[in-house]
Amino acid sequence: SGHWQIRISWLNWLVEQSSSRVDLPTYICSSVCKAWTLLLMGGEKRIEAQNILLEAWKLREHVNFVQQAEIARSLAVFDLHKKSYSSTLRWFNRAERLLKEANLEEKEHVRYSIFSNYYRSRVSYYKQEYEESNQILEEIIERGNQIGWQRFITYAEHRLGEVAMKEEKLQKASRYIKRALWAAEHNGEQRRIFLCKMSLARLEEACNHHQQACALENEAAQAFASNWMTAGDLEDLHSLQSELGCNVLISA
Repeated sequence: SGHWQIRISWLNWLVEQSSSRVDLPTYICSSVCKAWTLLLMGGEKRIEAQNILLEAWKLREHVNFVQQAEIARSLAVFDLHKKSYSSTLRWFNRAERLLKEANLEEKEHVRYSIFSNYYRSRVSYYKQEYEESNQILEEIIERGNQIGWQRFITYAEHRLGEVAMKEEKLQKASRYIKRALWAAEHNGEQRRIFLCKMSLARLEEACNHHQQACALENEAAQAFASNWMTAGDLEDLHSLQSELGCNVLISA
């Protein structure tokens, strides 16, 4: 989509300029930003992202501990998408060790920990370790409130709703997902609105409210036209359509 292509074009220019100047710190940081964008875009672009990140990891001694940790975290998220959960956790552990070396201020360290723990909770979720996923997400909300990081509080509430659905605690799921949707709408976070509506569609289907599920699927499909959506989001939407069979057309 337009947003992602503009971002990639700008980062390509920055990578090329820093490479021609042999400015390794800028080259590494802009390459990692590009790789993270490719990871978010999803699909085959994730392979390109991995190659960039592995090159950056080889060159890591040219950047500080925080930037090295960001390379490790990005590789962790890549492995999460591959469902290589042991490798995901190893990369996150490397990132934690590097952040300890960086001697960050407490608030900044909490932010990095929240980010890593959010993805750790996804590992637990995918491994069907729902109690552990719950504990991690509740801690994220507690620590997010301490430092006022609303965005990740919203993310954690959404994921708590998804965990509750897996545990068949449907009222709890509804409460969390609707709270996350309200916050996302209040803050204009289009992608999170899209994801919450897909979760609510699945929830309505689990409650045997097929018509309401299809209405929410339709809202999610219409939202997909937003520039913020990724190839991974399109895969998720196709999966939802397959589950519900509502015959809703996706805006390209």
